[in-house]
Amino acid sequence: MRKSVTISEKEYELVTNAYTPIAYKSEFGKDFFQDLFGMISNQNIMQMAENGNNEVDINMLANFDMTFFNRLFWVFTKSGNPHIKPYEQFFMEMEEFPLQDIAPILMEMINDTMTSKKPDESESASDEIFTVESYLSCCKETGLTIDDLKHISIGMALDYQTDYVNLRTENKSETRKATQSDFDSF
Repeated sequence: MRKSVTISEKEYELVTNAYTPIAYKSEFGKDFFQDLFGMISNQNIMQMAENGNNEVDINMLANFDMTFFNRLFWVFTKSGNPHIKPYEQFFMEMEEFPLQDIAPILMEMINDTMTSKKPDESESASDEIFTVESYLSCCKETGLTIDDLKHISIGMALDYQTDYVNLRTENKSETRKATQSDFDSF
């Protein structure tokens, strides 16, 4: 997904794709999915940011890493322009970073890239913690390359992995070798 935003009369091209979690981990040494899930668990802050509410209770911020949005913004901007300045220098040169305006855009982009087109037919979810490493391992196992990931969304990558697993774990007992009687009735 691509989106342009203007901050202090400067335009930034934001891009997110299936490579975003890997770029995030590579740049910051932090797990994209764990940071995202931690942020999602703090629904009150997200809802307030999405609604443009500037009045955030300080107690709500106790377990919330406010720099998550800065990191997301920088990674999305870097995906749109690989020649931007390093993270700290990039933000030092910004006059402002209006979180109340930027957070809803970032959340929309995350929601869009994480959306799966497949219906959830799983009987139960795995208890395994979903990390960038497990995501990258699944991508490699299914044959998705880094270049592939730069052209699809996270949801598409997860759908592809689901299809890959489903095709290889179908019940093989339902198939049998055709007999002459099968050919005759065909």
